[in-house]
Amino acid sequence: MRIPTLGEPLVPEGAVKVTDKASGAVAYLFTNARGQACAIAFQRPGARPTWCHAFPSAKAREARIRSLFEACAQAIAAKADRKATRLKPHRLQQGHILCSMWGYEQTNVNFYQVIRLIGRNTVELRELCQVIQGGEHWATGKAMPSDEFKGDSFTRRVHGGSQSVRVKSYRSATLWDGKALAWTAYH
Repeated sequence: MRIPTLGEPLVPEGAVKVTDKASGAVAYLFTNARGQACAIAFQRPGARPTWCHAFPSAKAREARIRSLFEACAQAIAAKADRKATRLKPHRLQQGHILCSMWGYEQTNVNFYQVIRLIGRNTVELRELCQVIQGGEHWATGKAMPSDEFKGDSFTRRVHGGSQSVRVKSYRSATLWDGKALAWTAYH
């Protein structure tokens, strides 16, 4: 199929427009100069074409268009699910303790307490000091949060519908289950 030059319309005259009501995706059906069943499809009107193909049969063209429409509808449904999850209220409460386990070639443990709730999806946290217990082997042990704070408080957004907070760019903190957490320090 020849690609139109700048200024030429992408959709040939006389093409039949087929629109998916669920997703808004559009396909234009036409026959090329060789008599092949062709279609040009757009996921969104006004966007670049998703694909433009000649097919061995009209049945193959219909199957490809149906597949595109289903994929577009699934993408819209997935986007709506992500938004609904993001808008769900979190379950963190003032006084909850969060834990973060992170590290490269070692496991670091940090604890944070929720100082207060701010708005619908933000919390104020403050890091807690730890009670460290040595382990059976060198440079290992268990950690528990203490009642003392360390450093200043800071605010973070709670991931929608979850109990997870991104503390730093490289680590998140989740609701602590009350059990001692293992740490390692090989370096």
